[in-house]
Amino acid sequence: AFLRNFLYNVPRMIKGLLVTVAELPLGAKGLGLGPIEFIADAIFVLKYRYRLGMLIRELEIRKVRESALSITKVPFTIADNEGLKILVPPRIERIQVATRDKLYFTCRMLADHLGSINRGEVVYIAYPLDARIPHVMIPVLDLVLTNNLKLLFVSFKYSAEEAKNIFFNLYSKLPTLTPKDTIDLLDKYFFLESLNPVGLDMIEITSHIKSLLGRGGAIGILGLHGIEGLEETQEPREYWAMLTNMLYYLKSQGLITIIQGSITSKTSYNKYASLADIVAKIEYRFEEGDATPYLYIWRRGFKPVVNRLEEYFKHPCLTDLHTLALEKLGRVEESE
Repeated sequence: AFLRNFLYNVPRMIKGLLVTVAELPLGAKGLGLGPIEFIADAIFVLKYRYRLGMLIRELEIRKVRESALSITKVPFTIADNEGLKILVPPRIERIQVATRDKLYFTCRMLADHLGSINRGEVVYIAYPLDARIPHVMIPVLDLVLTNNLKLLFVSFKYSAEEAKNIFFNLYSKLPTLTPKDTIDLLDKYFFLESLNPVGLDMIEITSHIKSLLGRGGAIGILGLHGIEGLEETQEPREYWAMLTNMLYYLKSQGLITIIQGSITSKTSYNKYASLADIVAKIEYRFEEGDATPYLYIWRRGFKPVVNRLEEYFKHPCLTDLHTLALEKLGRVEESE
């Protein structure tokens, strides 16, 4: 009783805030101080757990007087030059509709089959595990340049430098686009990042992506590459719940999200497809002894279409993208 009364009266005596710190014995859920915990206006418990051999720190919010708590457990890190950093996940109560702002394609065939994309929509690009080709990123370049958007590309498979080399090798194939043109294009429109899915919890990854979006400035498209690697390293229920919540948040911000990854199972493919407004899947068919890639495209509300992948990247389409790229770099006159 003495300790309880003492702690209750200290804030009045000092006319300030009293913060008490106590260490929980290993495995204990509480201090065992009984009524003393009832006089506290707020109780926070710093905890930790292990996941895949990695330490995950969590802050449990047990009590905050006169506050309607909706989140009771959040992860935190101890960051250099920052100290304790709370990672609060986005909270979306109602699902927002994609905005009516439409984004268009320059490539005629893509425009014919997709029409336009609304800000906030989700695109899922899928391909076989053993036949990954980078050509699926040509439409992304079209979307970026045609609408003057910036892309935050987060890979769970490659480093930022490896991703940049892949983009460089692909986009430098545009007719007469010089290496300097390609590098300038990437530097102007692409923000490349990589996150190790083994070393981070799903909620930490969500927080990192949210932070990256804030630092990039005028980001219009978020690309999540190698999504299968992220899925395989997370607890399934938490992963799908957090991914769905993140997609709803990105939709509310008017960001186009492009989920890109190998098909590891029919179940996973179906789940990603169910979250997407547009699905683009590469399928291989053997024709005259050769494996020919076909692109299956489905858009919500429309019938799916299937065409050879090369049909989308024939000379007129690539030439139009090349001209558009030079225009965005202010070099149209130089190329004429």
